[in-house]
Amino acid sequence: RVRGTDQGCTCDINAALSPEAGVVVSANQTLQRFRANGHVATGFGEDGVVFVTFPGSAASEVGDVGVDGAGRILAIASGGNSFLGRVTRYARDGHLDRTFSRDGRAPLPGTKRTTSMGALDLVNGRVVAVGNSNRNWVVARYLTA
Repeated sequence: RVRGTDQGCTCDINAALSPEAGVVVSANQTLQRFRANGHVATGFGEDGVVFVTFPGSAASEVGDVGVDGAGRILAIASGGNSFLGRVTRYARDGHLDRTFSRDGRAPLPGTKRTTSMGALDLVNGRVVAVGNSNRNWVVARYLTA
């Protein structure tokens, strides 16, 4: 995890490495995927970039990112009308994986306005997510298909 500045906005920059997906980076509202040779994976999203969005007008913020054994990308994010923390899962091409929580987005229970998110743990197909909401920590485990 790196704290950096992008166009005047200070944000956390996170990365995940995987033989299946290469390098996936999350910063601000985006996920970007690179091949092992450092080139942008243009088949991911739009020219290698996916904008993480939720219903509503508020901007999204992406926290930790991880890659499971099948090369699917998981990210913890918040935003939209509710600011609920969510775990999102994307297929290798950058589309939301609708086999995960019907729409590719699973809520982080007990969060109203998530202020920090992290700790994706991808062990045996399970995801563990952590979030902080109003000074209360939430830990959730998801079963994935």
